[in-house]
Amino acid sequence: MKSGLFVVTKDDINSKSQFVAALRKFLTTGKTTVPPDNGREYHMRPGESNLVEAIADYFDAHTEIVDKESGIGFWYDVLKHIADAFHEFRTDAKHQTLRDIYKGQTDGSEIPDLFDIRHGRARACVIYDLARFLPLIAGRMDTYIGERLEGYFNCQQHVVEVAWRVFVRRCYRSIAPVIRKSRSRSHRGLFGRTTLSVDTMAGRAQYSFERPTSAPDVANLFEQITSIVDTPSGAPVDKYAAIEAVLMTRKPAKRTHGAYEISFVADDSDMIGFRAGMNIPGSAISDYKACVEMIKDVVAHWDLSKLVEVDE
Repeated sequence: MKSGLFVVTKDDINSKSQFVAALRKFLTTGKTTVPPDNGREYHMRPGESNLVEAIADYFDAHTEIVDKESGIGFWYDVLKHIADAFHEFRTDAKHQTLRDIYKGQTDGSEIPDLFDIRHGRARACVIYDLARFLPLIAGRMDTYIGERLEGYFNCQQHVVEVAWRVFVRRCYRSIAPVIRKSRSRSHRGLFGRTTLSVDTMAGRAQYSFERPTSAPDVANLFEQITSIVDTPSGAPVDKYAAIEAVLMTRKPAKRTHGAYEISFVADDSDMIGFRAGMNIPGSAISDYKACVEMIKDVVAHWDLSKLVEVDE
């Protein structure tokens, strides 16, 4: 059988049964379909072998995953199946033992949701491991499986990073020079409903977007503005100034690390944001949609003068 520019042989991994056999062979002998680039044996990180064995068991147990579909390569749908497998590992009672073993071998890490950015470092580590392991199993049948896997499971992260790049263009490049010259280590401002905090230390700057867990007191704010508007006397320009004064009394949220937060880390000498990116170890404490909303909120209400020095 031909595939692309080469003839598929019996040694190529091109079906579910061959895939499972290759995984089990690796667990037994440490040998992969193709060797790592450094020519040495592949060394697994803590907990990785348990996940590989669980993936092999999952493919064996789910008979609805056909061994080989006519006209469709096995690797075409493998990422979808792995996503389903990890959902089952995380949620099904029959995998409680697997979860306990994995937690014990990884210093308390839960098996992550591979899509959800709230799973932070644990998610990033598993994606990294799969992206370097699966190409060694796929061999020449899918030489881009690592890149495909990272793109597939990092979809939420990519959406947030697009919003961040807009912030970099519209806001970051005016903030960076100010932060660089300032003697204060903390700057904070309220933009719309979102608090932007910029904290610097040891050559690093952390940009945090936050919203308090409690809903804003809209009723009280509306009552104050209505009383100004309904006042019989006073010129429109004076009323406008009074309303603006009420709005300016709102203060940035305190650093409570509430339900809505995401942060990015930059080099404080990077004036254009080229080296800035999501703070994976801290992860996001809100889902990716809320992260995007907060970043867009700051961009939409951007005014550099609102970002002020804070003594902490």
